[in-house]
Amino acid sequence: MKKNYFLILFLSLLASCAFNKENKKSNDYNTISKITKIEIMYHNDDFVIIDGGGSNITGLGSFLGPIGSIAEATAQIVSKSTVSDRASQRSKEFNNTILNNFPEINCSANFVNEFAKKLRENGKEVKITLIDRPHGEFDDSFKIAPQDGYARIVFRITTGYGAETATSSFNPLIINEYIFIDENNKVLASGNETKKNFGESYFTYQGLLEAHKKAVITLQDGLLSTVDTIYKDAFISSK
Repeated sequence: MKKNYFLILFLSLLASCAFNKENKKSNDYNTISKITKIEIMYHNDDFVIIDGGGSNITGLGSFLGPIGSIAEATAQIVSKSTVSDRASQRSKEFNNTILNNFPEINCSANFVNEFAKKLRENGKEVKITLIDRPHGEFDDSFKIAPQDGYARIVFRITTGYGAETATSSFNPLIINEYIFIDENNKVLASGNETKKNFGESYFTYQGLLEAHKKAVITLQDGLLSTVDTIYKDAFISSK
């Protein structure tokens, strides 16, 4: 995983769901209603475990003058590096624990299967394709060449646990982003569904790791709860 990915998630936690931007109001529902073949593209689970670290030195600059400012700037740089490194190590450990002990659990795949079921119930022909996790901008500039007459809905799913500081509890977080592209590579709809603090929290990372099965099922249930919301946002006009 890329370091800026962890820092973006960290910032979203501090900003109280900064990713929770409004879904686009310009969804082309007239075109969407006529689409009969849809390919769902998704990636495997990639759980993120992150805490914001300590920040007690923040504000030292204004209190101690130039020397304090240097100390504060240095501490902030070290803190960011420490946060990213710790997130990388813990995320890897948590992912491996789930994979080794419960390989049958795949939150993203279960979400996509339920979403596909919803589409099929509404008369759509659906196929599902596993891809690598998309990185970078995930908006109108994100394009995937059409194929075989299928429109494509691509999901980028972030699931994990975050603590705002080193002494905060770890709480569940889901950011489910999507972009819907027709066979002519035109973006028909895009948006995201964000959920935070919807399940049990864990005071320490060790406690979270020990309760890994319960923790990942909480994430799966939270992710599945976004199926109906995203379907309505992407496919059903509010008019």
